[in-house]
Amino acid sequence: MWRRLEHAGEALRPRTRCTPQCDTKACATLLPMCHHFHDVSCKSGSKIDVRARVSGIMEHAYFEALARDEGCDYCAGRRQVARLAPDLAAIYCISLQEQPHRTAKAAAQFHVLGLCRDVLFYRPVRGCDTDRAIWNSHRAVAADAIAKGFARILVLEDDVLFTRPRETLVPRITAALCALPPTWWGLYLGHVPIQAYFLRPNLLRVRSGCTHAYIANAPLLAWLASTAPMSPQAPMWHWIGRSIDAAMSSLPEMYAMFPMIAVQRYLGESGADTRFDDQRLRGTFLEIDRWRYFFIYGRGVRFAEAMAVLFSPVHRLTLEWARRRVERVTRRAATDTTA
Repeated sequence: MWRRLEHAGEALRPRTRCTPQCDTKACATLLPMCHHFHDVSCKSGSKIDVRARVSGIMEHAYFEALARDEGCDYCAGRRQVARLAPDLAAIYCISLQEQPHRTAKAAAQFHVLGLCRDVLFYRPVRGCDTDRAIWNSHRAVAADAIAKGFARILVLEDDVLFTRPRETLVPRITAALCALPPTWWGLYLGHVPIQAYFLRPNLLRVRSGCTHAYIANAPLLAWLASTAPMSPQAPMWHWIGRSIDAAMSSLPEMYAMFPMIAVQRYLGESGADTRFDDQRLRGTFLEIDRWRYFFIYGRGVRFAEAMAVLFSPVHRLTLEWARRRVERVTRRAATDTTA
């Protein structure tokens, strides 16, 4: 959305070797682990920028389970918990190999919430085109889930912060899932709502930005796995940008919990790292970086939720019209491109 976040063992699936791409090729296959350090090179025209070697980074993306911690009651089996939500087959968390501190922060939270035995990390390498790389990561997670026969998964990014304890999360997520229509695609646990209206007191029909916490049902998994980043067929809402959340905002049957139970926390190394009150931006009230931080990591996300609810009667009348308009524009553009 306003954000352009820096895109957040053994491989667990059949392996297909794939050279990392900067911005030209979608890669939904799962990649093998590589046991050596490497340099990542990115071409920009005739200029080649070679990134510094980072200790511990492997050449390709891979999946890994959260390391067992004997000090954790859940890992050690001293405390048993029920599944986070009904029919939830798996929990994935996307976290860059180049940012192990973010992985560690996410892991610490999962231990506290008792999600540690369920979470599978997807560890890609940083891409040159951030939007394409983020999209590829969500696509790879969906492809892995489908290959394993999963029909419903929770997808997280490593900067997610759950705002409620597990004892509250489980009944609230369960109640929201029970309130969904049978044709639902996705349920946001956290988001930046742009249009929304109530279906139930705890459930919103939405068009939203951000993809740091959502449950993907079978139709959304199929769409994610089959749609290449920036595909002409993807219903991109360009007001948000050219990103995966711009496309997901115009998909059918997308819903959100109300109030949201997950936000994003600032962990550094992000394109949205300028604070709203940054003194360097004095006199530039419309500076986009100021608002990007405010709506992603600041109080702006709650403000957006409140405003979406306030205008929900209007959104009830306009949301589907606006979504279908994006679909029509996308189809027309795709036809013109192939003509």
